Amino acid sequence: IQLQKEVIFDKLTGFFNYKKFEQDILLGPDKQTNTGIAVIDLDYFKNVNDTYGHEAGNKVLQEFSLFLREHLATN
Repeated sequence: IQLQKEVIFDKLTGFFNYKKFEQDILLGPDKQTNTGIAVIDLDYFKNVNDTYGHEAGNKVLQEFSLFLREHLATN
């Protein structure tokens, strides 16, 4: 079960990854799922990576993911 989770969840953000998107949307459009898609552009994110490094960029992504979890409805 742990390996299955690692296959469909992004390690950094904890959100579903592209593999899960493929399973639910691309490969199984006839199945009913509760999967949603969000496209989010973090302004100046490249500058964070370029100026402070990828470790800082990863921290920004983790914090933003936490913010989304706290503020998005779960049902």
